[in-house]
Amino acid sequence: MAQKSPRLHCIKPGGLELITDRAITALAVDCLLLLEVDLNNCEGITDASVHDLWTHLVHMQEFRLANCCNLTDNGFPAPPCPPSTGPGTCQLVSPAALLVHSPDIDIVSTGSQTNL
Repeated sequence: MAQKSPRLHCIKPGGLELITDRAITALAVDCLLLLEVDLNNCEGITDASVHDLWTHLVHMQEFRLANCCNLTDNGFPAPPCPPSTGPGTCQLVSPAALLVHSPDIDIVSTGSQTNL
């Protein structure tokens, strides 16, 4: 499906307990125009597919992950460095700093943790 839908802007498989990392990674690689991703209650996804979404979907504006219990901080690397800084000069940032430096991303729901 992902290969045949490269212009897809929104995907909401929230609540599909059987959705896999493989399916989410395919979306991340093949649907680069995704703006909204709702994975609430998709208990089968892990850091691997969230990492792929986070790094490939540079235009993403909304990302919902409530009740995704298999996720850790490893799924969220630092955003790509701006071209002017050069490689190797970006450092990991805290979620609070990410919100300040990436105002185009709305963290709509993070489940029970709200310590930003």
